[in-house]
Amino acid sequence: MNRRTFLAVGPASLVALTFDRRFAWAQATPVAGMDIPQAYAEVADAYEAARQRALTEGRLIGDQLFGGEIETVYARSSAELQALLTASDIEASLAQFATDRLSFAAPQLGFFFDGQLVGDTVSGFLAADAIYGFSMQRDAADGSPTPATTPYDGTWTGQIDLGGQPLAITVDFSNGEGTIASLEIGIEPTPLSGIAFDPERPIGERIDDQGLPIARESAAYWGRYAWGDRTLSLTLVIDAGGILGTVQIAPEAQLPPDPAAGYVSDVAYQLPFDGLWWVMWGGDTTLENYHAIDPRQRHAADLLIWKDGATYRTDGAGNADYWVYGQPVLAPADGTVVTVFDGVAENTPGSLLPDVHPGGNHVIVQTAPEEFVMLAHLQSDSISVAEGDQVTVGQPIGLAGNSGNSSEPHLHIHLQNELDFFSPTAIGLPLIVQDLTVNGEPVETALLEQGTFVAHLRPS
Repeated sequence: MNRRTFLAVGPASLVALTFDRRFAWAQATPVAGMDIPQAYAEVADAYEAARQRALTEGRLIGDQLFGGEIETVYARSSAELQALLTASDIEASLAQFATDRLSFAAPQLGFFFDGQLVGDTVSGFLAADAIYGFSMQRDAADGSPTPATTPYDGTWTGQIDLGGQPLAITVDFSNGEGTIASLEIGIEPTPLSGIAFDPERPIGERIDDQGLPIARESAAYWGRYAWGDRTLSLTLVIDAGGILGTVQIAPEAQLPPDPAAGYVSDVAYQLPFDGLWWVMWGGDTTLENYHAIDPRQRHAADLLIWKDGATYRTDGAGNADYWVYGQPVLAPADGTVVTVFDGVAENTPGSLLPDVHPGGNHVIVQTAPEEFVMLAHLQSDSISVAEGDQVTVGQPIGLAGNSGNSSEPHLHIHLQNELDFFSPTAIGLPLIVQDLTVNGEPVETALLEQGTFVAHLRPS
């Protein structure tokens, strides 16, 4: 959820512009008792106008980019982006998407690969919890089967670039049955699926898109484009002056069927906060919810507070600048606290601390025999419950913070059918919330969907 990032076109690593200012531990003024209709009226027009600006700019740049007007797009790019690549680089990268594409997936791991095959080399993208670059070469000692049935037959070795940290991979396509033989992380070989080679895969029409005005000085745009029988995603960040600061073009992960589709819990879940909050990530596609690529977090949501044009007050350099920081986090249902993880230091906005639990400081509440709700990224030492405690819906359990895999203060929530956050067999469950307003309108039940403003509907 970095606000100030840029990524070059092509299989590159995310480069985050970070801040030096330290944060102060704080509890914000609680928003309980807020006049919700009035609060939504105060943000609705400004938010929609900013969203429409992002859509207009994003669609124009997308049309220019895929329509061959590369120099026009390059001319409006930031100095930082132009320092990373030239217009010719962009043109060459786009050309790579159209020919000789090799794709394969390890959906059990949430790994989806798509690259260009050139001779004995494949390079491209891995879509996982984020977009990473990968490359691999045919193993000359092994060679390809004789006779070769496909251009990619044989054993390949290479690496994934995890933000500058290489992860070795070995892929065996022999006999048409692919397995990842080694990821050097101590797991057994994982069968591959969705193995396909497309000599031609042109970029087609835009399917759908979204604009999100995250910051005063910039807005994000996401577009999905037809790409053979697959889809290609375009991510842009455009500042208030129309300058392009981020361009990312990457294959969209092909989500497997949802094993929890249609699931309806018997538990009456409520929003885990008071006041009017904004759904930054939420939904069942990767366009509206990057969590969906992880089977355990398929229906997760990230929640913030958006007002006065942004998710923060001043320049967003410190955690206390963010409207959501320090807001009370409440139990979303009656249940038993089964996990409390505390003591993780908080991140400075725009950067992550290494080697910490991705949920940071978090609480897991068991609400049914096979329902476990996780509330993550809480402030360090703010958790007010202990493992074994019985909690009631609406009971305070901690304060919203910025710990774990979090680049700005927010609350992450998701429901899964097993306790273990890392279990390879766990699946995410739809979290249906009751008695709430969505964009100012009262509804009995709703899923948390990207770009909506939600609040708990208190009895009058």
